[in-house]
Amino acid sequence: ARLDRAAEHFLTQDARNGGTPLVVETQGSVALAPLPFTLYGTPDRIDRLPDGRLQMIDYKTGSPPTEKQQRSYEKQLLLAAAMAERGGFANLGPSDVAKITYIGLGAGEKVQETDTTPDLLAAEWDKLITLISRYLSRATGYTARRAVFEDRFPGDYDHLARYGEWEMTDPPQPEDVP
Repeated sequence: ARLDRAAEHFLTQDARNGGTPLVVETQGSVALAPLPFTLYGTPDRIDRLPDGRLQMIDYKTGSPPTEKQQRSYEKQLLLAAAMAERGGFANLGPSDVAKITYIGLGAGEKVQETDTTPDLLAAEWDKLITLISRYLSRATGYTARRAVFEDRFPGDYDHLARYGEWEMTDPPQPEDVP
């Protein structure tokens, strides 16, 4: 029943920008040289638009993230777009990305489309390199709930992090792990 309700919305969005699907749920990767770290990502779909640029698409069973949520929490497609510009998806080569699109297939049939620019994607890539660089430092403590959108629900890894033994406002403390 849910698929029947979403089918027309899906087809409308599929035809809206005139793109041609290139890859569906295909993993890509890019090394963050000179760091010893590789970013992997699997967008739901990548389309080639009529102007030759790409559109990264993610389907959501709930509501798509707002632009504000994308700036703070939802980096998936922005980083996938940055990967595509760096040739991170096999057979596509380095490619300009025109937009990222989250398509809600749940109630409300919402779409959140964000035009990308080289400056936007470069800034997101720089933020990632800064974050990973900090985590590679032994002086940086890891926290189980860094930058969560909502903290009123239990997290998937709270039990492993012994969440509840500390407050969300406590600063992370580095310690040696045997």
